[in-house]
Amino acid sequence: MKDSYKIQNTKLFAKSIRKNAALSFGNSYQESLDDLISINQVENLVRKYCKISDNDEFVMSERIYDKIFDKIRIWIYNSSLCSVAASDRIECCWDDTLNEMVFWTEDSKQTFNTASYKKSNDKRKRD
Repeated sequence: MKDSYKIQNTKLFAKSIRKNAALSFGNSYQESLDDLISINQVENLVRKYCKISDNDEFVMSERIYDKIFDKIRIWIYNSSLCSVAASDRIECCWDDTLNEMVFWTEDSKQTFNTASYKKSNDKRKRD
């Protein structure tokens, strides 16, 4: 890897990237992050996408970091939507065309789903 970074403490890294992903939605978040995505789930994403060095350390490039960061953001977004739907603040149903859940407010025709989230938030250039 051209520019690579070693993760020395996976749990600390998982806490940091999860917090930064949550903060990327705004300055604060209302719910406990553990209710949206656990540290263990973040660590599993790190294990899935990082390379392993000769010293058995996790190594990542900026591209891998971005991928993990985006996966965490989408997970938080989806978990938040499900939480709001479970509290009856928005409606939801399965959309066979999109092959995913869609969400909407009772007084709005606007829907919220993972596909529209990905399209509207994938503006960064990838190397």
